[in-house]
Amino acid sequence: MIYHVTDLAKAKAWYNRVLEQEPYFDQPFYAGYSVGGFELGLVPDGMPGREARLPIGQCRTPPLHSSGWRHWVQQSGSSYRMSV
Repeated sequence: MIYHVTDLAKAKAWYNRVLEQEPYFDQPFYAGYSVGGFELGLVPDGMPGREARLPIGQCRTPPLHSSGWRHWVQQSGSSYRMSV
């Protein structure tokens, strides 16, 4: 997955906290993380929300009831409510 960001430093700080890791590739033009065997890349082109021009594969997300999902939601600052 490739994400276009306006501020690479702020985006890296957020992803470092959420993913609990530093990027394995960190340059002014791209920051790359390895997440569960998939690539998560940040491109500082100032166009957030723009579609990536690179092939995008499937990505796995944790089940909604898993602690991994709760961690992502807590780090994002969103509210999370689940009925089981």
